[in-house]
Amino acid sequence: GESEEPYFADMVERLSLRVAAWLKMDSNTPFIYDKTWGGIISCGCYLGDCEGGCEPRCKNDQNASSSPEKCPAMNDAGLNFGNGVYNGHHFHYGYWIYAAAVLAKYNPKWERTWHHQILALVRDYANPSREDPSFPVVRHKDWFLGFSWADGLLTASANGANQESMSEAVNAYYAIYAYGAALEGKVDFADDLKDFGRIWMAMEAHGAETYWHVRHKSQVYTNSDFPHHMVGIFSDHAATQVSGRHDYEASGVHLLPFTPAAEEYLKKADWVQEHFKVYKETCAKEAECANSWQWSLCLEQAVLDQSLALQCLDALPLDAFSTSNAAACGNSMTSSLYWVATRPAAPTVVVAEGDVPSARPPPRYVDPAPVQPMPGQQIPQLPPNVGPGPGAAQPGALPPASAHGEVEPCAAGESVLCPGSGDRC
Repeated sequence: GESEEPYFADMVERLSLRVAAWLKMDSNTPFIYDKTWGGIISCGCYLGDCEGGCEPRCKNDQNASSSPEKCPAMNDAGLNFGNGVYNGHHFHYGYWIYAAAVLAKYNPKWERTWHHQILALVRDYANPSREDPSFPVVRHKDWFLGFSWADGLLTASANGANQESMSEAVNAYYAIYAYGAALEGKVDFADDLKDFGRIWMAMEAHGAETYWHVRHKSQVYTNSDFPHHMVGIFSDHAATQVSGRHDYEASGVHLLPFTPAAEEYLKKADWVQEHFKVYKETCAKEAECANSWQWSLCLEQAVLDQSLALQCLDALPLDAFSTSNAAACGNSMTSSLYWVATRPAAPTVVVAEGDVPSARPPPRYVDPAPVQPMPGQQIPQLPPNVGPGPGAAQPGALPPASAHGEVEPCAAGESVLCPGSGDRC
């Protein structure tokens, strides 16, 4: 099969080294455990290139890995989307867990080397047990509404907590399922990981269907209240299109990444057809869309028509998936072709002509301006006790191991490939 091909082994090795680079204690931006709030924080990185005179590198204090108070994330609440104050951990850590699931399947020795570091990231945003004192239970999940809030410790907004990219939230919980599936038969909690991941992903997808995917005849919004097919940001007290972005950008953000989880997220063909038509019309009016987000339009089209989706991919600019194109978001032509080729036969969806207007009426709803502090209110830069002090983050330290997270060490005489080298240890 494909997994026996030389190029496949090379790809797995490259992925192994790249993920391990983030998990090592001597990483330029190591993960650290915060005892106060119970979570894993990325130290952060201020990237510099000597004004073009050198390769990009972290300008952090060289002692940051041993002195967490010097980590950029400990002093900059806006760095990395607010990672240091627990914003969007499920979005971002979900990508690491998905990558770890792939490696657990195709490079199990690598997974055994980094098992506890991976589980620490899992427990950060998807800890299922109150018996684990080191992390809160499913950090971002709202159990009443069923979906997650991306906000962490700071919510200085009159609209309350919010979440933007539902597709990334769905993917984050799918990653938990995938990691459990890769560990099946190897650890006794694999089935629990799979089951928890499935239910959390299903809850998130249901939340997207209910509140983010807006149909012309919605039971939640009326056309005059919210004249879009996609909610950009859903908050406690408002549903808004993303301020400062084009409509096509909001659509693209809510479609990525195209992993198997996207099949659940886009399973309602009636909404896909409504949204795709408007997304396509909007993208056609903006030249920048063809050079950035149009690949996501092609992949959404695959849910409706595989043949047209392939034509769409074929018409993309040559640099559509280049690392220089930020909107490519790590996708590739190979991944895109696989997605299109594996779509089930598209169902026939009949949408009345008037149900998907080509030109929306002028909206009565106006996106709110950025919220200013209320009289007497101060927006803190960092929550208390995140910085150094009693219970502060520990450099490169892992939280106490969960009773559910232990695995047997390597058998005597067994060796594994040391990350970052060709040696075996």
